[in-house]
Amino acid sequence: VAVARAVTTTFRQRRRPRRFKRHAMGCESRTARSCLPPMVQWQLLDESRSELVATISVDLLQRAMQQFNRRSRLYVFHVASAAFPDLLPTVSFAKKAVKAGAIKIDGLTALKTDPAPPPGAQMLAHLGAPARLGSGLDRRLTRWNEDNASRPEARMTVLFHDEDVGWAVVNKPAKMHSVPNGFDNYYKTFASYLPALLPPPHRCTPRKRPGVCHRLDFRVSGPMLVATSEEAVRALSDSF
Repeated sequence: VAVARAVTTTFRQRRRPRRFKRHAMGCESRTARSCLPPMVQWQLLDESRSELVATISVDLLQRAMQQFNRRSRLYVFHVASAAFPDLLPTVSFAKKAVKAGAIKIDGLTALKTDPAPPPGAQMLAHLGAPARLGSGLDRRLTRWNEDNASRPEARMTVLFHDEDVGWAVVNKPAKMHSVPNGFDNYYKTFASYLPALLPPPHRCTPRKRPGVCHRLDFRVSGPMLVATSEEAVRALSDSF
């Protein structure tokens, strides 16, 4: 508990204040959203963030200049990050999206060396939804935990969860790989069950899927650090 509080406190001191837009989850409040199962929340989030459109304005260009401390020339990735702060919170994320061809200006694919588009142009971000969650994943998780009800160390349980920042400590059972690999079925890995355990974060930028921040050996059980937000991934990586 002391370690959990220390990491959360450190992260909150490091991260810059940012105004995050609440994702359209089909609920009118955080309380209503929280009543949905975690898997449903991830599926609704996928639908809301696959494609976004923004009209370039003078205010948006000025905000990008101030946000990235640019005195003269702006590039398209600066504007993309300012236009879609929830999905592209940093210049690095925006550059990767442009390089992948996910940013279009008036229907034309943007290049990383392109200057900022003029006011009135239409910017489209097509980041694509991650692979669909497997059907019955929540039932698989329930069955796994029921089969190991007499062995707490063999159950996948959440030991600590910061829903605002977006990170958690989850117990990994033994005889289970931490992440998918080429030798075992996808549903035999610890990471594949995380969307059924942890919902998207309330305040920070959600990842495509919850992910582990380190690994444990196949035969080892124990607590693992898991991140559901991009900010938590960076903060926890710095902690290591």
